[in-house]
Amino acid sequence: MAAKSALGQSALYQLITRAGGGRLSETEIKEKMQKVEATAKKYDKKGKGRLTVDELYEVLKKKNEVECTKTDIRKVQTVY
Repeated sequence: MAAKSALGQSALYQLITRAGGGRLSETEIKEKMQKVEATAKKYDKKGKGRLTVDELYEVLKKKNEVECTKTDIRKVQTVY
């Protein structure tokens, strides 16, 4: 994904579309985003709206089957 388009998209959207390899429709992407967000809220015990890379990896890969690495998560986080 080009750096120009990365600035206009949420980190979660970027990770899901990258993991989907262009095979997911916008509806499927939105549904996956909602599932990931709901799972992430459960992991955010303090209610601060922030998770560590390890927690995000757990939420994305293990709980919601989004193919990504911790490095992918770190790359997207550095844009913001």
